[in-house]
Parts: sequence; C-alpha cells; structure tokens
Amino acid sequence: MSAIEITGPSDAPVVVVLGGISSSRHVTATASNPTPGWWNEFVGAAKPVDTLQYRVASIDYLSGSGDNALSTHHQARALLDALDDVNIGNLHAVIGASYGGMVALALAELHPSRIERLIVIGAAHQSTSSATAQRSLQR
Repeated sequence: MSAIEITGPSDAPVVVVLGGISSSRHVTATASNPTPGWWNEFVGAAKPVDTLQYRVASIDYLSGSGDNALSTHHQARALLDALDDVNIGNLHAVIGASYGGMVALALAELHPSRIERLIVIGAAHQSTSSATAQRSLQR
C-alpha cells in the first residue's frame, strides 16, 4: 500500500498530483508538515493548484527492483487503493509530470470514468526498455 498525503478542504474537488520517480507524497507545505514540498511553487494557497479551492492528494510510489520491477499500472492501482482507503471516488483532475505522467496515463486507461481531467507533462504513453532500465538504476 502506498502512503498518501492530502491537503485542502475536505469537501473540495480532488486533484491528484504525481511527480517524477524521485518525488514523494509531500507535494506542498501543509499544516501537518510545513516543510516545502517538491512542487511548492505550483501547489498551495492562491497558487495554480489552489489548496483553498481543491483537495490535493499524492502518494509515495511503490518500490520494486529486479524480478519485482513495478509498472506504471502497478503504481496506478496502488493510487486507486490509497484513494479508496480514504473514500475518494471521482477525481476533478490528475496532474502527472514525467514518471507521474505515465502513472496518470495508466490510471486513465484503468479507470477513465473516475477522472474528469488529465494533465500530462513530459511523459510518454509507454516506457521503452532503456527508460525502464534507467528508472531501475535511479531507484
């Protein structure tokens, strides 16, 4: 199971934000963790992804290596499980950059009815063998 972090009003539309392979669930500073997140410039109060208007969620990716290498579909299923665990159904948007964009595309393939908007930044629709090898080395 992936760890999830959620910030913003509990009744607001949910936006999932997914970053590159080295990102974490800590996207922005929150009341419970005021240290800057990896996308603090874009996510937060009165920022492009406004945590006063949206409930923002993100996860820590599952890890795997060698014969247990995990696909973007594994990560998308882990995200769905984490969202289900906190009773989040439909998503206003999923924003994914780099590897997070690939996970977002996998999520849209698995459950398109749960996502209203999909924003993918700098990600391919599928991974090449060399990209998979590089991610394994990065991990």
